[in-house]
Amino acid sequence: KFFPFRAKLFAVSCRCCGFSGSLFTNMSEEQGQRVERENMYRYACEAQFKGKQHQPCRHRTSLCPDQCGHAVDVLVFHLDNVNATKNDDSTHVRWVTPVEVGRDHMISTGNIPADLAPVADALVEGQRVALGWDHDYVTRHEAGGRSASFPEHPVTALTLL
Repeated sequence: KFFPFRAKLFAVSCRCCGFSGSLFTNMSEEQGQRVERENMYRYACEAQFKGKQHQPCRHRTSLCPDQCGHAVDVLVFHLDNVNATKNDDSTHVRWVTPVEVGRDHMISTGNIPADLAPVADALVEGQRVALGWDHDYVTRHEAGGRSASFPEHPVTALTLL
């Protein structure tokens, strides 16, 4: 019974090394879990789409590379301007450094909601977009008292300019 949770915990640990994908899409309240989500930053920016690339597994857990789910496709954007709104009520925001202008920002295709997926699929290299995402601190509690905490970066807006 402990091993499946351990696998989920290892997957979470890799997210701190720069991975920005959703590894817990199969979890739900029906499986005896309670989810707490705390927003730390909300971002709105204009960016240039640089392309889509495959981000391979970084081989940092015992499940890598065959069972981890770390290898993902990402969309790469060059951020021309960034409006970062800090949530001063967040207890975890002090550990976060906001994203800066002039950086390339990768977004996992798993963080793009279904209603924005057609826009993401149709992007052509060089197109300018309005992009928005949240930086959330998520804690999932399982039955038995175990929990896992990790960042998530769900996309909230993606439109062509």
